[in-house]
Amino acid sequence: MVTRKRGFEKVSFETWEKAISNENIDSLTCYNEITIPERKTAKSAGYDICSAVSFTLAPGESKKVPTGLKAYMQDDEFLAIYIRSSLGIKKDIMLKNQVGIIDADFYNNPDNEGHFVVGIINNGKEDFVCKKGDAIAQGIFQKYFTVDDEDESKLGKRMGGIGSTTKECKLEKVELSDAVKMLDIQKKAFGKYALKYGEFDSNPYDMDLHRMEFNIKYRFGRYEKIMVNDEIIGGIFAFELDDASIKKIAQFYILPEYQNLGYGKKAFEMFINEDNEVKKWYVDTILQEDSNVKFYQEFGFEIIDEEEEHEGLTFVTMLKKC
Repeated sequence: MVTRKRGFEKVSFETWEKAISNENIDSLTCYNEITIPERKTAKSAGYDICSAVSFTLAPGESKKVPTGLKAYMQDDEFLAIYIRSSLGIKKDIMLKNQVGIIDADFYNNPDNEGHFVVGIINNGKEDFVCKKGDAIAQGIFQKYFTVDDEDESKLGKRMGGIGSTTKECKLEKVELSDAVKMLDIQKKAFGKYALKYGEFDSNPYDMDLHRMEFNIKYRFGRYEKIMVNDEIIGGIFAFELDDASIKKIAQFYILPEYQNLGYGKKAFEMFINEDNEVKKWYVDTILQEDSNVKFYQEFGFEIIDEEEEHEGLTFVTMLKKC
């Protein structure tokens, strides 16, 4: 029997779909064409890591490039991610975090399965065009060492992705002074749907500052901002229907760069669990967005109705009974 020491694997298709939910691409085709990293010469230290999507970066722009990959290794090892040499020297493409560190316990973590992305920025003066399958970085497996007399009982268990070991998620009541910030975050969070389906006559596309302020100030229900290290990254708004025991989640959104890192799941769980008087929860979502439907199903929601919004787009109403 061969003992596995270190290597690369594709993440599951479900995890892949969540990771590229902001991309306007054929998710299945891209998934099937994900490239497993390889060394190019007998004495190369690095394994070429390729982009799983095509994109263009203008000067000054940055992007978290999905790879569709996870890496397994020994407990005392890590995978270091460096920019591909030719991109840095010839095109001024840099890693946003200079060097990426993939820890051994990142592999198959319960939040994102260990899917790692490559964050790059274009510091050059020309557009950077990357095609699906182009090598953008290199990964090198390395050993690390620990100090004497370390108290391992104080070491936590990894639950999420980038920054998950230091960032705490919490909910706070939205204030009227937060209206401009909340509106901006909502527009950014739902922008991916406008790109995929076009703008349609429904929230959040017809949301403006006046309506946002009205929801915060007058509408019965709860409006909470999702906070990570004192930064607002999203919001959840639910209002009463017939009475306080029946509520509908009208808005639930998180900034794109914080999606698929476990913050949404944690915030949503806190939101519904803290409202003990609610006996029925309703929420609407897009049927074509399978990852959204599955997200709510994990919390016990079931589809009870569906309605076509416009050609090719169907909204479903989901219900959770407590």
